Amino acid sequence: MLRIGSPPLMLWINLEWKPKGHLVHSTGMAQFQAPELFLARQSGISKETAEYFFDLAYYIVGSGQEILDGDTLDGPEGVLKVESMKMGKSGKRGLFLVPVRPN
Repeated sequence: MLRIGSPPLMLWINLEWKPKGHLVHSTGMAQFQAPELFLARQSGISKETAEYFFDLAYYIVGSGQEILDGDTLDGPEGVLKVESMKMGKSGKRGLFLVPVRPN
């Protein structure tokens, strides 16, 4: 998860799991002017989920590419649909990643 020449995001970004909401989410992305990440329908934080979050954080912070509402991403256990959301009174943007059921 740490690459030569990459910022040590694992020191600046944290992952948390909310058992009641079955939600894994990031904290600390705002310091990079990037949206916080939320992953729905999770029973905990697996190694794969943590690696995915940090890979996605590297992509968002490092590439300058914006992930938009309605986009789909390959996730740790399948396809995820992106739902953009505004967070509270701050108006900061978050990305809510929802697993998509296969057809």
